[in-house]
Amino acid sequence: MTRQLKILIIAITTGLWNLGVLASPLETTIPEPLIPTIDRPLTSFERYRINKTILELDSQAQAKLAENLGDQAFELWYRELRLQRALGLLPEINALGRIGAIAWSENRPDEVKIINDRLEAIALELKDEPELILALAQAYQEIRNLEQAIAFYEKSLTYGRQKQILTNLADLYLARFDYANAAKVYEELLGIARVEADVWQQSIYLQQLAEIYNEASQPENALIVKQQLAETYKQNEQYSELGMVLLSLGADYQAIDAITEASESYQAAFEVAWSQEQYGLAAEAKLNLANLYYGAEELETALSVYRELLTVYEKSYNLYGLMNTYAQIGKIYTAQNKYQEALMTFEKGLELAESLNYEQAYFNSQIEQIRAKISEQDGKI
Repeated sequence: MTRQLKILIIAITTGLWNLGVLASPLETTIPEPLIPTIDRPLTSFERYRINKTILELDSQAQAKLAENLGDQAFELWYRELRLQRALGLLPEINALGRIGAIAWSENRPDEVKIINDRLEAIALELKDEPELILALAQAYQEIRNLEQAIAFYEKSLTYGRQKQILTNLADLYLARFDYANAAKVYEELLGIARVEADVWQQSIYLQQLAEIYNEASQPENALIVKQQLAETYKQNEQYSELGMVLLSLGADYQAIDAITEASESYQAAFEVAWSQEQYGLAAEAKLNLANLYYGAEELETALSVYRELLTVYEKSYNLYGLMNTYAQIGKIYTAQNKYQEALMTFEKGLELAESLNYEQAYFNSQIEQIRAKISEQDGKI
């Protein structure tokens, strides 16, 4: 649709509203006593009276809304918006965004559409007015018109690459699951933070980028960002966060079959978490490491790590984790034909299973099978 056609449609619609064919609470021919009937600038006293009335109307509308009288509340807010128009475009746009956000949160689509239509009419009249363009972007964002909000934030950036505008734009891209454009904006924000030597902001932007690349299933990019994030956490001495990102790094390396790097990351995550007494995270890192070796059929190494994991679970009193680890160790012993060791391990697991009243049947079954194998083995001697 061309700009001229949009203007024509809005003009026709406005004319119908004024004729009473269509009713819009923002377009009315009913005289407003606080606004002069002739077209002239407002006096300071007239502005004072309008601003005072606007505050009263907003207070009354909030009270009506609290009483679940939404229709009455928005009638008051509509009058406020008509008064805001008399004060100028900037206060009107800001008020449209504020009241539009209320309409959206109260699930009132008709009111949201009325406000959106007014914003569109204003947008078509604008030229190169940076302050109003930014205000429009913010208002569109408040009523969740993401497409228009993005368009006006991008236009606003042509007047200056402000960090807050970039942040808002990145959030909107994420809301639309547009990971490619969100990543571009956060990369720009990261560059600004590096120029400003703002290490704290760097860590925030790197974390956002890591999450974006994870959601976009781009493990190679996620790896690069998380490596940078780990270094930033070390510099900031953010050890609580460092363990988590090292654990995530291990998973990313594992996803691309980089076994050596994955094991190093998991071990590093364990050491950091253990030093910070983050036993849950330490156990997760050690479990991932053990499972990594088990999956690679390095059974002796896996067995060693599972034994270390028992110590971690004992430290954190994680009976469920202990039970599962004994089950895994028992499987390895069974695969190695070490049936006596497997039997003792499964019996320890059964004790925990009985205390938890969980998975007793599994351990009893394993014990029965192992005893049969031992008997068979003894019969051959």
